[in-house]
Amino acid sequence: MNSTLIKIKLLFLSFILLVTTSSIAEKLPFDTDLTHFNRNANVIVKACYHSGWCKIENGNYIKRYDIEKKRGRVYKIRKENKAEAYIRSSKLKKNKRLWRYIKKVVKKNKIHYKYHKSGYTPVSVVKRYYDAKGQKNRYKKKESYNKDEIVVITKHYNSGMSRLDNGTYIKRSQITRVPYSLYKVRKRVAFVFIKNKLFKHDEEMYAYAKNYAYKKASTKKDFQRGYTRVYVIKSYLRGKVWFVDGLILMASVGKSNTAIDTDIEKALWVDDELDEASGNIVDIGAGVVLNKNLTATGNIQHTKQGLAKITNLYAGINYITSGETIRFKIGAIAGVSMLKWSEAPLEFARDNYKDIKQEAVLYGVQVGILFGFSDNLDMTLKAQGLMLNQTLEVKDTQNTLEHGLQTNIMVGLRYKI
Repeated sequence: MNSTLIKIKLLFLSFILLVTTSSIAEKLPFDTDLTHFNRNANVIVKACYHSGWCKIENGNYIKRYDIEKKRGRVYKIRKENKAEAYIRSSKLKKNKRLWRYIKKVVKKNKIHYKYHKSGYTPVSVVKRYYDAKGQKNRYKKKESYNKDEIVVITKHYNSGMSRLDNGTYIKRSQITRVPYSLYKVRKRVAFVFIKNKLFKHDEEMYAYAKNYAYKKASTKKDFQRGYTRVYVIKSYLRGKVWFVDGLILMASVGKSNTAIDTDIEKALWVDDELDEASGNIVDIGAGVVLNKNLTATGNIQHTKQGLAKITNLYAGINYITSGETIRFKIGAIAGVSMLKWSEAPLEFARDNYKDIKQEAVLYGVQVGILFGFSDNLDMTLKAQGLMLNQTLEVKDTQNTLEHGLQTNIMVGLRYKI
């Protein structure tokens, strides 16, 4: 058993080392996140060239004939703080209950009240009303925009407000014009391309891209002109590099309960509640995003239950469903569990069990829900079932004290770098 535990520890430490070193790995000179645009999607274009290619905002390229000019001007948020989004009050007055709620709330905020009198109501107040009614999907427009975030303006007004392409309004003083143009996709799918010269030095990657491109006349033509579809390179990297899609940092707290089975008489225990072990739990971890739905993580977990201090080191593989606001997760876990007694658990054997430590292989499953705050930040709610297999054998007898199934309920945050 000891050799098995050592191997598991080494495996876990190697995993953590890989995650750590990936954070300082050289960045790719192109963006592999965006592979294509769907029909009618907005495309922010930096410049179009006589070659028939347009350079888009992330530095990659798209074919000029896949897109057409769209009405609207491109701006970015220039304020340090978030820019509040507003909606015209005239569109809200028909709902009398909503209107009464708005008037009551905006009076408590001088800035909101000022713009409310001018005919504009903050989107956040409207969403708060529907959230209170349990109608969270009733109003989906953004509440605010972050510094340097790109927005599309369709018209400016003398009131000092500017109308966005989604129908909401923003203060004109909070945005600044940028030299980009707005286009929309006119085909069913418009692929995003990378310049071949950016990866030509990598012979294996270049050979992979060339082999793929030469299978069809259209992709061969693009390759010979110096461009390769992003998803081709992304497919290559996923097979070769784990960390292409990003790193994850996470932390959770919650409650833990462990099933304890023993045939030792309670009169011999130091703690009368030893068979009702429960306590608070702290869990921190790091991981990698292997693709849109698959992650690999390594975690360290600590809980104190009565006289027992339990530390779990485990690695997990998780499948996460697609979605914008709410996603679901299911995963498998394996690792090592270490239990240390703060004092001897048995009254008659204090000397024999002083500073005793137990180790065992653990395995289990976890399920969870992810609530998205932004593209990179999620609040998580997860439940775990872990088989600890921690067995304490009483010397010179056949009696045992076994920690079996540990159930954990935790809430926390998950951040993708």
